[in-house]
Amino acid sequence: MNGTAVRRVLVSEWIKVRSTLATMITLSVGVVVSFGLALVSGYSIRAAIDRNSDALSPDFHPIDAGFGGLLYGNLAFTVFAVLVVSSEYTSGTIRASLAAVPRRGLFYLCKLGVAGLVCLVVGGATVFGSFLVTQVGLGPHGVDLSTPGAVKAVLGGLAYVTLLGVFAAAVAAVLRGTALSLGVLIPFFFVVSPALWVIPATRSASRFLPDQAGMRAMEATVGPGELTQNQGLLVLLGWTVLAVAAGYWSIRRRDA
Repeated sequence: MNGTAVRRVLVSEWIKVRSTLATMITLSVGVVVSFGLALVSGYSIRAAIDRNSDALSPDFHPIDAGFGGLLYGNLAFTVFAVLVVSSEYTSGTIRASLAAVPRRGLFYLCKLGVAGLVCLVVGGATVFGSFLVTQVGLGPHGVDLSTPGAVKAVLGGLAYVTLLGVFAAAVAAVLRGTALSLGVLIPFFFVVSPALWVIPATRSASRFLPDQAGMRAMEATVGPGELTQNQGLLVLLGWTVLAVAAGYWSIRRRDA
């Protein structure tokens, strides 16, 4: 593969991302929502601890609390990743893009690469910031990065945001439409998967779903029957590889 060609396609995909208003707004919303929920969560938990409230979970851990807002802010990163791929199918510009870059595999992998890199950088800053903001809200009940397990949890959160973003972009390459992709992913992540997790009969199986497994990657505590951090990360990685392969097959074998 020619290095110059790869660089040019990567640059063109980056220009598309930064010149599209919807993707920039989506990323900004993800950051703001994550930070805002992290601060509210931190102060709320601090108040519950000070009141010795029964509502506080018995397995509460200040490291785990650092990513509560990120779970909802990640919705924006999922939407961003979908838009990176699906917007060209929705607008019809995918035909012009494939005419400019006939090597579909190169085009697809560069598009996923840019989506993943943006999630890595912006998502990484959001994960790190959300953790710190939550600890500020927790006050004397919070921890810092020197606490055993804190750095590993933050790195797990970084992997969670990045891999789930690439997963969503690859699914969009298979489904080929913004409405259809979001109509499948958003209900799955925020309705189906949580519902399966709380139902005792399906809980053991739902821990292997991509979002549930990914969340384990940033938790310092492991509950009965739950995946460990490393196991959760491996399961999410497996889902991502599978989705990328399906998207690769789709873009190479199907007409634009």
